[in-house]
Amino acid sequence: MAESVDMRFKKRTEGPESILVNNFLSVYKKNNSSIDKEFTIFTEPFTGSGFPDLVIVQWDDIKIKKWHPERSNLRNIDLKILHHMMTNRNSFTLESLQEQLGYSIKKLECSLEKMSAASLVRHLKNDTFRVCSKNDAFYVKSIIAIEAKIRNWKNAFVQAETNFWFASESYVLLPGESIRNSIIDKAAESPAGLLSYCNNNYDVISKSERRSMPVSYCSWIFNEYVGKNAFAGNGVGDGSFEIF
Repeated sequence: MAESVDMRFKKRTEGPESILVNNFLSVYKKNNSSIDKEFTIFTEPFTGSGFPDLVIVQWDDIKIKKWHPERSNLRNIDLKILHHMMTNRNSFTLESLQEQLGYSIKKLECSLEKMSAASLVRHLKNDTFRVCSKNDAFYVKSIIAIEAKIRNWKNAFVQAETNFWFASESYVLLPGESIRNSIIDKAAESPAGLLSYCNNNYDVISKSERRSMPVSYCSWIFNEYVGKNAFAGNGVGDGSFEIF
């Protein structure tokens, strides 16, 4: 990802795959009545490992109201440190964080100061730092990544499996008429799921594995992007918005 938490997006190119994505998304919205309240849909965001065609983020519309405005000052390095602290759930000293993460004391002090201002980290009396509860900081329920292909389904599965580095679920989306037994067999052995779109509807051929959130600091980037836009009044607080 870029150094800022603000996300980059690939310029969309019109063609058969974009039509497949748009058709699927239209049906997906109809089938999910709560999409206007707690979903954010990203089209081709850069995730560090590529540009998935769709990333559907479901968030908690109650928890997101806890957003602290100081969180808008966080950058990717801060989220990497936060994720590390959240994963290990210990009290940390500057020295222990430096040993575990390799950042300089100066960078760690700057990051912890920002996270303290955002009520994500507490500086304790014994000069240690403790992270807050995940429930008070992470508002995302699920991150679903979707890779759409007209052809070259093998590459679609490779990318879909890579997307588990930030997503809780990952799928390959193919036209229904292109699905053969060899594709179904691949889906059966893959952690990624398989979706087919045909006749103005989609079917879940095989379900994706589900990973616990957050998977990595990249999961936090989606969390922060949604939270920041909710606080700024850019539509998230009142309903879903789409990034194209």
